[in-house]
Amino acid sequence: GGGDKEQTVCALLTVLNLRQFASLSWPKTLSSALLQKAKKHADADTQRKLKSLLGDRTDCKEGEEVGLMLIERFANLPPQLIPALHKCLQEDIDWSCTTAECPLDERPFYHFGHFVGVVRCFEATEATEA
Repeated sequence: GGGDKEQTVCALLTVLNLRQFASLSWPKTLSSALLQKAKKHADADTQRKLKSLLGDRTDCKEGEEVGLMLIERFANLPPQLIPALHKCLQEDIDWSCTTAECPLDERPFYHFGHFVGVVRCFEATEATEA
């Protein structure tokens, strides 16, 4: 075994429409958890905006859908590949809006006007600042 091992590079980038899955329990649970985190860490204006995005959107107009963006990448993924991931996601969304392969009743869910992303944040401790 030399030090020149092949590495697997992995990342995930997708968007889920919470309204599309409203009949399931996870969108409400996730929205509630995000709003609780916002109460703890965000200012009042940000909390209000997030609540309007995650609240009841049954009368949502085309182009106003809210997508929950999920992204995870291994540390060995070169940062230069991240723009390509986002470009592929945009192409997938565009495809879903226009292709005959996507059912007509599903297409409106891909006309996003907003994305909500969740990221991990790390707070430096005194030991790591030194």
